[in-house]
Amino acid sequence: MNTLPDRPHLDHLKKQAKSLLDGIRRGDPDALERIRLALPAAAGRDHAAIASMDLRLHDAQSCIAREYGFESWTQLKDYVALQDASADNAARRQQWQRWAFGHGYQPAKPKLAERLLREHPQVLASDPVLACAIGDVATVEAAIAAHPAWANAARADNGMAPLVCATFSALVAQPDRAAGIRACVDRLLAAGADPDVRWHDPQLPDDPLSALYGAAGRNHDVAITERLLRAGANPNDNESLYHAAEVADPTLVRLLLEAGARVTGSNALFRALDGEFPDTVQLMLAHDGDANEPGPNGCPLLHAIRRRRSPGVIGILLDAGADPSVRNGHGVSALRLARSLGLDAVADRLLQAGAAPEEQRPTDALLAACARADRAAVQGMLADAPDLIDRLH
Repeated sequence: MNTLPDRPHLDHLKKQAKSLLDGIRRGDPDALERIRLALPAAAGRDHAAIASMDLRLHDAQSCIAREYGFESWTQLKDYVALQDASADNAARRQQWQRWAFGHGYQPAKPKLAERLLREHPQVLASDPVLACAIGDVATVEAAIAAHPAWANAARADNGMAPLVCATFSALVAQPDRAAGIRACVDRLLAAGADPDVRWHDPQLPDDPLSALYGAAGRNHDVAITERLLRAGANPNDNESLYHAAEVADPTLVRLLLEAGARVTGSNALFRALDGEFPDTVQLMLAHDGDANEPGPNGCPLLHAIRRRRSPGVIGILLDAGADPSVRNGHGVSALRLARSLGLDAVADRLLQAGAAPEEQRPTDALLAACARADRAAVQGMLADAPDLIDRLH
């Protein structure tokens, strides 16, 4: 990884990108090799293939950014702006918070937060609430000792309570930060911090987010989730179970369900079916999950078929009582939907569970061949029936 100079200048970086692009267009081997090593779209290609990719300036900028350790040119630009001599500490702290906690629908970027803090350690000076986010246990203990009500009364300049700062901090994924952040959670809860404290993200003002959601839904941290649930955090916060279902490991879902989280009405079962997570699906169905729960786009079985879940996951739903003959709002049966998506094994599983047999329509056979990427079959069908595509409407 290249190292930025102490006072990086965006114009100089732009010139680097233009020079790299010139080298690519000349077929310079060094330039092509840099692209091969840094740009994901070029991975695994030889120099000749890279030279034929019609790369543009934004590709060269992306390469430059990645060589300096950033995921994108935008990240590099934001970071360079914070290194300017005119940038004040308040601006750096605001950006650090966005990278440490995420903002709106933008995910956190803990590596950037860590990098900014390393290069500007004063960015969190005089703010013991934000100290919770980096696992500064001594500062947190001093604040609690000085003001017994601090754990509940204090707020960072973004409105976060100390406990929320700790549970939302994406720096918990950094090995050298995790133990300290979890220790801060322990100190705060022992000092009487409300385990159900919420935060209004300035980018989502109508959506108060719980400390539990920060741990279970954002950072997927089992240890902090356990601490909050033991302290009495309410698992039915409309977010935690849903987002805990986004990861393959079912541990978080199990903890929340055992603490009383409700599946039905939370859309969590549908979220679990967005991925291939059979253990999570089984857990939810064993804890009040309804295999026929109405959803915005149909029941769990139809949702699972649209998401191309395996016959095993489909079987879990059927064994839990899902109706194999269910139809969507357009009258399309689960069987027809499965066949149209080329999911023959799923279709067989539906028939075994009692779905009413249906003759496959020519248009459904065409869709199935497209879903299987069977070019020869598609060409044959269209040769026999040139109007087949028009009949899809």
